[in-house]
Amino acid sequence: MQLEYTSKWEEIYKYNRYLDEIFIAKYQSVEKDLYAKNCIEFLVEIGEFINETRCFKYWSIKKPNKELMLEEYADCITIFLSFYGYLKQDPNFTKITYTNSNLNILSQINNLYEEATKLLNSLDLPLLNHIFKLLLELANSLNLSEIEVIDAVNKKQLKVKERLEDELY
Repeated sequence: MQLEYTSKWEEIYKYNRYLDEIFIAKYQSVEKDLYAKNCIEFLVEIGEFINETRCFKYWSIKKPNKELMLEEYADCITIFLSFYGYLKQDPNFTKITYTNSNLNILSQINNLYEEATKLLNSLDLPLLNHIFKLLLELANSLNLSEIEVIDAVNKKQLKVKERLEDELY
């Protein structure tokens, strides 16, 4: 499937780049190894998202909270889009496609983690596009619509902007 809302994804990406520029200007001089730290942050955000899906918690009777899932997924997308900036190459959302995965959720999660850890040692456009595809397939498998994801990312970006403007962030 092709992305249905490519222009909205492009807007999200452009705004994410704007936020990244503010972040880098604010922290680059005091923080070393921003890229490595962002790789770890991305893995942590994936974990927080997966935790909210509750898909591996066979012992729990609690159902997932869709709003919390979307909020954590938005964190994943927000940090992930920053990697395109490191590459200095914008994603071409019109060429990014994904499928209905034939893998179960746990296999999709393991595959996403495996590919995301590759960012620690390698950064290239095919890897980024593949990880983005895996993120989209996982969201689709969890019945998170593209427009719900976009709305959640927009909300997250506004929170990030507010935090960046706050001296305590």
